[in-house]
Amino acid sequence: MLRSVAEQAATELQEKIATLTGGEITSVNQVDRTLEWLAQHGCMLPNIQEKTLCEALNRPALSAPARQLIELRLDGAHAAVNKLTTMRAYVAADHRIRQAFRYHGAMPGRFTSLGVQLQNLKKPTVPDTAAAIGAVRTGVLAHVQARYAQPLSVVGDITRALIVPAPGHRLFIADLSGIESRGLAWLTNEQNKLARLRGLDPLDDHGGVAHRTADKTTLTGERRRRALAAPPIHRAPRGSRARRSYGGCAPCRSRRRR
Repeated sequence: MLRSVAEQAATELQEKIATLTGGEITSVNQVDRTLEWLAQHGCMLPNIQEKTLCEALNRPALSAPARQLIELRLDGAHAAVNKLTTMRAYVAADHRIRQAFRYHGAMPGRFTSLGVQLQNLKKPTVPDTAAAIGAVRTGVLAHVQARYAQPLSVVGDITRALIVPAPGHRLFIADLSGIESRGLAWLTNEQNKLARLRGLDPLDDHGGVAHRTADKTTLTGERRRRALAAPPIHRAPRGSRARRSYGGCAPCRSRRRR
């Protein structure tokens, strides 16, 4: 049912795009054609990223056709919907997904996810996930459209809720704050940094952000005094610090971007 609504919504969206553009564009994924068509209608854009398109919608002189295409693109650009197909491909007969993680897949030693990418599930934006699941499970696109303006977005919103614990079990979501930086300080016996980390308020974002932005935040009293008095623990940007600490370098990052 979930896949049915997603497929119906995607097909309807593509038909609207094709009708609007006279067949020049038939999919939300045709980036170059979209940029060219928008330019022909007085809307020059460097890319079709969500932020760029939302800013373009605020242009007072934006033509009606360009506005409509941008809105259709925003309605259809929900990569989370593709996870439904991937989930069906990876799920076994007992409704479990296996071989989904790779040990030490990242340089600092973290696990990485394969296939469904369970470490990269969309956070829901709908206020009532259970109601959204109920609407989508009907399998009727019109039913979903009557309740939500962007059906594909709703389908993407509920992908995280599709993963449930086995009977008698519970799922917990946890993360380790600044684990690479803390682990590196421990490995290199950087006692000064470890001491500062141990003495900081946990709400100070493990010593970096609060020190740099204390004068711009709402820190008050003793927390503010400590944040302003202590030197920044993390002087380099997080990405640069991690690359240098775990064998990476700036040129490597540049090559990957190209």
